[in-house]
Amino acid sequence: MPPRYLHQPDIESAELLDIMSALSDPVRLRLFARLLDGEYHLLATELADLEVKKSTMSHHAKVMREAGLTTTRIVGRQNEMRLRLEELDERFPGLIEGLRPAAREAEATTRWLRSQARPPG
Repeated sequence: MPPRYLHQPDIESAELLDIMSALSDPVRLRLFARLLDGEYHLLATELADLEVKKSTMSHHAKVMREAGLTTTRIVGRQNEMRLRLEELDERFPGLIEGLRPAAREAEATTRWLRSQARPPG
């Protein structure tokens, strides 16, 4: 059975303000950082790694998709999402590259915070 895709806006209707608003949330910025490879990622895997509830991850995925940032496909019972890198770069040249440092910093901060929260030894 071929995958199905959730509705997403045409890239021509994507607005920079909506994209930046979607990325203003720390969880979505960290998710964005993980999606920068351009590959599809299982939402269930990211859900566990980002330590958010399923309903919260669904909300974040919807906000990113509706802003025009991502594509979500349904494969069986799993949702997979990826950034619309090529389309976004055509619509907003340089945006993705400009956001990479902030996304890397968000990921690094998360790793550091987790390392501080672990009990010693």
